[in-house]
Amino acid sequence: MAPTGVATDNIAGYTIHSQLPLPQRNPETAKLSPQGKSLKNLQLRFKGVTYVIFDEMSMIGRQMLGHVDGLLRVATQ
Repeated sequence: MAPTGVATDNIAGYTIHSQLPLPQRNPETAKLSPQGKSLKNLQLRFKGVTYVIFDEMSMIGRQMLGHVDGLLRVATQ
């Protein structure tokens, strides 16, 4: 995964926002607890995934990395 479309083209991957339901507005106050169909889709998407590799890590902020971590933990429970 990568934060930009250009980076995803370079690694034949996906953008972070296309794979994870990250908040678009007010990430400081966003609740990151997908439920129902959203949770099921997230779990199916990451079923069997052991590693996630990020390209252009320097473009991913501390807050976004925290959100990504939380969502991947929920997805792989």
